[in-house]
Amino acid sequence: MISSTSINSLPLPLPPSSTTTTTSFTNHILSKFNVPSTSTIPIKINENSSTSSEIATSALEIPEQERNFALNSFNLQSLSTGNNYLSQSWKNALQMSALNMPSLPDYFTSVPMPSMPNITMPNLPSMPTITMPSMPSMPSMPSMPNLSMPNISMPNINLPSISDFMPFYLGKNIKSWEQICQSVREARKKYTSICPSLPFDFNFSYDLKHEKLRIYFLASINSLETTLYYCDVDLLKNSNIITQQQQQQQNNEDLFDFIGNHQQSSSNQCDFPIDIEQQHEEEQENPSLKPVNLLSSSSSSTTTFQQQCYQQKIDNDINSETNIDIADCDLDNNESSGSPTSMTLSTQSLSSSNSDESYMNTSLLRKSITSPTPSISNLDTIEWKSLIINLDELINLESYSHQQQTNNDDDESSSQQQQSSSSTNSPEEDLILQRKRIILNGIFSYDFHPKLARFVFTMKNAIYWFDDIAITEETSHLKDSIHEMNVENNGDNDDDKTSSMKKNHFCPPYIPRKLINNDFIKLNATICPHQPDLVAYTADNDLWVCDLISGSEIRLTNTYYTKTAIMAGRPSFVMQEEFSRYTGFWWRPSYRNYQNVYTILCEFVDESVVERISISGWGNMDEIHRFPKPGSTNAKSTLKLVHFAFINPNGGDGGRLIDRQLRLLKIEDLHERLESIYPEYEYLIRCDWLNDDVIWIQLLNRQQNHLAIVLYSTTDKFPSQIIYTESHHDHWYNCHEILYFFKNKSLNIDNDDCNNDNNQDVILEGSKIEFLWSSELSGYRHLYKISVEIAEFPSKISLNNNDDDSMANKDEKPIEQINHEMKAKLLENRQLTNGNWEVSESMYWIDEQNDSIFFLGTRDSPLENHLYVISSKQSSRIAPKRLSKEDFTHTRIVFDPEFRFCIDFQSNVSIPPFAYLHKLISPADNPTNITIEPQYMFLNLPDEIRIEDSMEYYEKVQILGPTPHLFECKLQSGELIYGFLFKPEFMEPGFKYPVLLEIYGGPEVQSVTKSFKDLRYHRRHLIASEGYIVVGFDSRGSKHRGVDFEKHIYKRLGQVEIDDQVEALQWLADNTGFIDMNRVAIHGWSFGGYLSLMALVKRPDIFKCAIAGAPVTNWLLYDTGYTERYMGLPTDNAENYRRSSILSYIKYFPNEYNRLLIIHGLMDENVHFCHTAQLIQGLVMAGKPYQLSIYPYERHSLKKINSAEHFEATLIHFLQQNL
Repeated sequence: MISSTSINSLPLPLPPSSTTTTTSFTNHILSKFNVPSTSTIPIKINENSSTSSEIATSALEIPEQERNFALNSFNLQSLSTGNNYLSQSWKNALQMSALNMPSLPDYFTSVPMPSMPNITMPNLPSMPTITMPSMPSMPSMPSMPNLSMPNISMPNINLPSISDFMPFYLGKNIKSWEQICQSVREARKKYTSICPSLPFDFNFSYDLKHEKLRIYFLASINSLETTLYYCDVDLLKNSNIITQQQQQQQNNEDLFDFIGNHQQSSSNQCDFPIDIEQQHEEEQENPSLKPVNLLSSSSSSTTTFQQQCYQQKIDNDINSETNIDIADCDLDNNESSGSPTSMTLSTQSLSSSNSDESYMNTSLLRKSITSPTPSISNLDTIEWKSLIINLDELINLESYSHQQQTNNDDDESSSQQQQSSSSTNSPEEDLILQRKRIILNGIFSYDFHPKLARFVFTMKNAIYWFDDIAITEETSHLKDSIHEMNVENNGDNDDDKTSSMKKNHFCPPYIPRKLINNDFIKLNATICPHQPDLVAYTADNDLWVCDLISGSEIRLTNTYYTKTAIMAGRPSFVMQEEFSRYTGFWWRPSYRNYQNVYTILCEFVDESVVERISISGWGNMDEIHRFPKPGSTNAKSTLKLVHFAFINPNGGDGGRLIDRQLRLLKIEDLHERLESIYPEYEYLIRCDWLNDDVIWIQLLNRQQNHLAIVLYSTTDKFPSQIIYTESHHDHWYNCHEILYFFKNKSLNIDNDDCNNDNNQDVILEGSKIEFLWSSELSGYRHLYKISVEIAEFPSKISLNNNDDDSMANKDEKPIEQINHEMKAKLLENRQLTNGNWEVSESMYWIDEQNDSIFFLGTRDSPLENHLYVISSKQSSRIAPKRLSKEDFTHTRIVFDPEFRFCIDFQSNVSIPPFAYLHKLISPADNPTNITIEPQYMFLNLPDEIRIEDSMEYYEKVQILGPTPHLFECKLQSGELIYGFLFKPEFMEPGFKYPVLLEIYGGPEVQSVTKSFKDLRYHRRHLIASEGYIVVGFDSRGSKHRGVDFEKHIYKRLGQVEIDDQVEALQWLADNTGFIDMNRVAIHGWSFGGYLSLMALVKRPDIFKCAIAGAPVTNWLLYDTGYTERYMGLPTDNAENYRRSSILSYIKYFPNEYNRLLIIHGLMDENVHFCHTAQLIQGLVMAGKPYQLSIYPYERHSLKKINSAEHFEATLIHFLQQNL
């Protein structure tokens, strides 16, 4: 990596020399007045100009395509007509006092001029001969004749004014509100046409009969609602079975032809300063060697086709709900600086000083793509197809239920009308979307049973389900069931509509069955793994289960939440928001040992002691939320076993499955309380079944610096015990998803289970357990393989000293007789990965058959995520093997269950996301030596934007604006931080531009990544297109940079971040020369809104104005899980709570108007509006000015399109008026 102390070694573009033919914006405008494109205008540069070179003249020569593009990009009606706002460099360049323009005859040669009238001048009379008299008298002079000149009417010539040559951002931006709104809408339209939403939540099914692999996923195409899609992959495709030599050639091509043939030559690569004159001569001979000018309209790069994904369901019991942006944390680069791939982007200095100092780290932008890759164009594209009918038809489907025959038809039709009259998502579902940070509506989750290819999902008060019969062989049972339901619901009617519905039950797009038994909103529908006809879900804060075939359902729990504040099957707000756990019940994996009794492990959450918060529904009923604040009591979670069964599993007397009914057997408490196993227990952060008997639980203490993993046997085969603990003294514990228990063939087997068809591993006393874990104990997150031995029951003291009675009552062990701090014996804790880089906290896959562990990590680059593979037997000294291509960040990887294929989503700052379907290849004698070979392009762009020519698509991408730049800066503290920079499309050398600093700056987020950002980040391009520099930095405390980097903010939020941001911004201004430090604004949302306010009160000399969105103003008003993790308990850290509160700095807010804009949604259930209300009250009491923009029906995220567009327009309008 190149730090700020060694940046001088990189060449960056200087302003054009006197011998170089360049172009300026003036000639773009002159071309509108029919001035030839080859016309030149001498421009004299004042000696005091900020330009870094003395330039006597410069000639401009513009290609016709660029000139037309420039003319179409600007509205001349919006250009400033006054000179009061011209920069000094423009006054110098255009010589405002004595404009050094070409002579008028030369200038108007191509301008049509009206013909001048012929004017005949009268003949003047001849002068009389005058004889001079002698002195001293002088003769009197004759009077001169009166000469009357004819009236000459000069034609009106519309000469271009100075403002016509000047982009609006060089003067006062006078865009009207309507023009701003139009720009916002056009920018969004352009972005969505290029960057559609990305697929997520993948599942796979093999069609062995037709030798196809079917891939299922959620996606949104030309819509704001997600739905189910599928695509088929030919398993017999052999066109890509190639020799090793061909594979090497393919690998060379798969570098995406980032560089042309000239760039692949090592002689053209350099990591040292380039002699500018020599370089210029080379450029004249070979224009392709011309360096990238960061002031030009776009950097050299191309793009390929694209698709994205926000999230996926990980197989092998790994279901990651967390949205991972990109891991950008590696400080260790594998590539040497002299390798052919280490640097091919030549850049030169933008500094205003006379130096060759570089501020761009070109190792962060190692390649620029100049041509589409042949490997992409030669691959077939997988076609996406709709798996179900559209959502509008889905909502209006007729439903069935067990009680359907007894329901009143009018009531049923009224219910249907009520459901179809509103949007697809209910307020309860919208809250879940807020927690998951999903901005779309529609189907946002589903459950899948691979054996039957069965799908189940919920929308509002209905459960929808269907089977992909076209791909599964086990269809006879379902066909009989569907026939029974059709006869039951439709009788003998066989009209066209019924026939059509029957037909669509057996091929895509399917018409799902719709089940409604009550009006409660249903969430988190989950299929029983061993009886796919049973589905559990939550409704009305209780756990329910229904039989899909009969339509019968039963309410398993009755907590009466409105009276008791106890809910079953649903995690608390803090657990969802701060620990990313969205489910509160788990099916037992099998029931073969339990006599057809079905069991669900259910979480009961007691919120009775948690503070109530009321949020106005604005016309509807107010919402009541349970929201624990720092120092107050949290909700308490307990685990119970819920047992139920079929009354008539075979369908009753008639043997019809639609007559089956369910009944509850019992709800059983665990025989040990979690507090007795782990006395410090406060948060139940993860839980699931290890097998039919054993439950594993992750417990965390209140301070969130000590973790325990507990194993619990429901049949008392071993005592409940802690198998692993982890402690942090000066840091917090970061929750993650990596926990995998290996199948251990050496486990002791209970004699009663030896002949069991299930043949599962049975864990007993003395059994050996091996599991994969990740930890940050080394300073960075890495993988560990841990082995433990299960502890035996402790010696018991019989209360009546009767050994026989003690043995007889072995199954009834009093809690008081058990050692509650029992721990398993640690056998091995072996680190598998090592180094100053991190493993992803959720993206990993285990192929036990081939002993392969796949994971995403940041070993190759601090701003790139890559796919790696290791063996569970290898040492951490052995570097993991990288499978993915460099110079891209791989945001999402999806494996099929058999590890034959994987889908790889990747992008970088200049190339929108695209995806390959790879085939995994490994030698039979060395299965861990894996490579991946692209088979298909996994994408399906809408027809109206599908472009055959990659270069045409690249040009469309560049409409968004110039490619952003990434750089690094070394702080005075010694820490290296990374930043991004978005710039306007046309920049005049020597002119300084206003700056918007976009900030988040808090923990859990990495903003600077080498990825093509999705729609949420399109406003960076939008604001840059309005004439602003947009920058951002990941200061100390941000994610994926290791423990030491994070802990700078521990227990002192808001006291470190602003110093880093200001130092990096000042460094950037010093090294570029185009940043105006007198016109700097700062904007952020949530934690970024908090830091925006903190920046304005701490550094009003730097930040002219702040735009704070949904800001936290007082940490005592936020929730326990987040605040106490980073700030500790209020009783232990009262002084830093005061220093970190915005309310402590009210008197330091500026007295000038138009320097503070606060934006907030009134229905924000995360950062409540009371934060803004208390801030405003303080400002009023102190007599401080402010502006407020509120959105009455929005929550923490602005999901509605109108609100989002209005906010962006408000932001731009505020900047143009006050910056």
